[in-house]
Amino acid sequence: MSKRKAEHFFGKDLIGSFTEWLSVRRRSSSNRDQHSPHLVYWIKFLEEEEIGFKEATPETFNSYQAWLLNYTSRFNRPLGINTQLNILCALKVFYTFLHESGELLHNPAAKLRLPKERKSLPTAILTAAEARRLLKQPDVNTVSGFRDRTMLEVLYSCGLRISELRQLKGEDFDSFNRTLSVREGKGDKDRLVPVGETACRYLADYIENVRPLLLKPQNLPASEPQNLLFLNRFGGMFGVSGICKKLKGYTKAAKIEKTITVHSFRHTLATSMLQRGAELRHIQAILGHDYLHTTERYTRIVKTELRRIQAKHHPREAIDLPDGAIKYRGLDR
Repeated sequence: MSKRKAEHFFGKDLIGSFTEWLSVRRRSSSNRDQHSPHLVYWIKFLEEEEIGFKEATPETFNSYQAWLLNYTSRFNRPLGINTQLNILCALKVFYTFLHESGELLHNPAAKLRLPKERKSLPTAILTAAEARRLLKQPDVNTVSGFRDRTMLEVLYSCGLRISELRQLKGEDFDSFNRTLSVREGKGDKDRLVPVGETACRYLADYIENVRPLLLKPQNLPASEPQNLLFLNRFGGMFGVSGICKKLKGYTKAAKIEKTITVHSFRHTLATSMLQRGAELRHIQAILGHDYLHTTERYTRIVKTELRRIQAKHHPREAIDLPDGAIKYRGLDR
C-alpha cells in the first residue's frame, strides 16, 4: 500500500528511478524497501499543507519535524525518536536523489538537522531454558515446521538481523567450513559468520530434503530474488511481518512472557558469549557492528545481570538489615 501511495503521489517512473538510484549506491534491499513507507508521512504532511514536493523549502522541513513530534497513530501513539530519525533519514536520501537526478536545482533538505538516536539497553533476552523451549516449538515433521526450526537455529547460532536472514542465498552456506556468508548487511557490508554444529545439521538437512519441496519457480515474478535459502509457502522471499508473526506464535506457545523479536536472538547471543568469556572484538565481528562501542553496551547488561544474581543468591543478601540507617557513630574517638 505504501509503495503504491508513493508511486501515485510522486509518479511511478520517479519512484522506479529512485529505487534504481539506491541500487547503484549499493543500498541493501531492506533499506530500499523501507524508504516508501517512510515517505508516506511526508506525503500526508504535504497534502495537509497543500504543498507540492518540489516546492518544499528548508522552512517546510522544519515544520515537518514539528509535525512528526506531534503525530499520533490511529491507536493514539506518538512516534518514537528513533522512528522519527528513520523517517527523516529516508526523506534526506530522497531529496538527495531528486537533486542529483536533476529534478531539483538545489537540495532543500541538505541542512535538515536530525534528532539524536536514542540508545537503550536490550531487555528481551532469552535464558538458556527459554531458548530451548522456543526452539522446540516448530513441528519438524512438517515442511514448514522444519524450515521454521532451521531458521530459529540459524538466528540463535549466528545472531543475524531479520534483513540478513531474509536475503540469505543457498550458496551462502558453506557446510564444509561451517560458515554463512552475509552479503549486504547493515551498511552494505559483507561478513563471514560461523555456524554452530546443531544449526549446521539442520541447514544441511533442510537444503537437501526440505527446501526442494518449497521451490515453486513458476509462481515467482521476474523481480523476485533467485535461489533464496529460506522460502515462504509460495516459494518466494519471506516478508518481515511473516517472520515476526511466526516468532510471536512460537513465543506464545513456549509460554515465554517476554516480547521476543528476531533482534532478541542477537542480544541473547552477545550476552551469552560475553558471560562465557568471549572477547568483545570477536562478538563485534560475528554481529557485524561497525564500532566496538556498539558491542560494549552488552557489558552493561552482563553487569546488571550479575548484580541481580548476587542479590538473589548471595547468602548475605538474604539477611534482614536492622531498622534505620547504617552509620558510623564515632564512639571510640
